[in-house]
Amino acid sequence: GAWRAALLCAVVAWPVLGAAQAAVQAGAGRWPALLEAAWAERQAVADARRAQADAARAVASARLPDAPSLTLASRADRLDPRRGARGWEVELAAPLWWPGQRARALALAEAEASLQKAELARERWKLAGELREAVWALRLAQAEAQAAVARQAQAERLAEDIDGRVRAGDLAPLDLNQARA
Repeated sequence: GAWRAALLCAVVAWPVLGAAQAAVQAGAGRWPALLEAAWAERQAVADARRAQADAARAVASARLPDAPSLTLASRADRLDPRRGARGWEVELAAPLWWPGQRARALALAEAEASLQKAELARERWKLAGELREAVWALRLAQAEAQAAVARQAQAERLAEDIDGRVRAGDLAPLDLNQARA
């Protein structure tokens, strides 16, 4: 019956309904706190995305696109230590931005940061919707379970009443079998 469907719904959706049950018990005034608790689990991903956007912004705003390097090399073309040429080479390399490349990299980093911020807001709204759906599914399952318990109690009272009437001879035993069914 309905109580079996409510029980099946509660068993299948148990992981999501745990948070929803806490919300129902806490009351409607606790929604922001409940949403924050659920969001805290996903906050690590949000922090990583924010750090990635900050790193991209820092790279794009640097004076050089990459770190400069210093190289020291020794060159010799001799087999005999007393003859031939020897030399040392020192090289300093500093990569430079192409014209407009730095501004485009900074604009791209800002656009990615803005996109990630919008994605986080969308994920938060989605989480709030999932939480709301879970709370209402739990409330519906609780209401269906209460209704099933009430119907069961009413059926038991009816069966007891008919049993008494059958013993008194007012009703036939067939009526008792129908009431128990």
